[in-house]
Amino acid sequence: HTCRPGASYPTKPSLNCKNGLTGIYAEGLNRESILEALKAKCCYATTGERIILKFFCDGYPMGSTVNVDCLPTMDVEVVGTAPLEKVEILLGKEVVYSHPIKDKRDFKQDEIKILWGGADTTTRGRHTVWDGEIRIENGKFIKVIPVAFDNPKQGIKQYNDSIVSWESSTSGDVDGLIIKFDAEDPGFTFNSKPVKFEFGLSDINDSAYIINAGGINRRVEISKVPNECGPTRIKFNYKASEIKQGAVNPYYVRVTQADGEMAWSSPIYIIGNREE
Repeated sequence: HTCRPGASYPTKPSLNCKNGLTGIYAEGLNRESILEALKAKCCYATTGERIILKFFCDGYPMGSTVNVDCLPTMDVEVVGTAPLEKVEILLGKEVVYSHPIKDKRDFKQDEIKILWGGADTTTRGRHTVWDGEIRIENGKFIKVIPVAFDNPKQGIKQYNDSIVSWESSTSGDVDGLIIKFDAEDPGFTFNSKPVKFEFGLSDINDSAYIINAGGINRRVEISKVPNECGPTRIKFNYKASEIKQGAVNPYYVRVTQADGEMAWSSPIYIIGNREE
């Protein structure tokens, strides 16, 4: 704890994430209503941006326990602070639905996004140092844009036609780069302390190319960049395909923006009384 009330951005690698925010749906703007809403889990979390997230199941809000006799319908609404990249519904740790946001075929041929993140452990001192570089063969770098670096002392340290280097540390969050290049069939080498690997454009399909790096969800994710940004507002419903009878089924929503910011709803706990 650095005892700096109101300070939202980190100043050293070991405390490398900016402050998160909690969104609360309360009946009134007073202490009693807010505490009741928190107790009822009628709230959600973000990585610091003022994302709006609404999540209901058969009319019941997030945090509720819902008994159902048939497959329930979930309603989701998101208003982002940047273009939305993924809006997912999870059952426990499993993604059961990912809402389509953009045409998977409509991607730029000369840009990629590289994100790295995760943590060493779940305890204090969990940050992972990602200081490293990426090199290109059979081509050259044209433009590099930093993504989601929280610490103002970190970011891109060197950039020329053939190499980009950076200083970065993560504690469960992500940092990354959007890279524009001039090449028809380039090869890339990613080199950092947690992991080193080579890849080419053929490795990146409609879904992201992921390299696991141990630790707690520590990995590198490489994806294509869409020609057009996704929307900042999405509203949809989803009907559950399966409910385990007599068990608690915790469903929740996870939101990821193009700038790396995220939001998570509180779960809705669905209990099936009988099969449909």
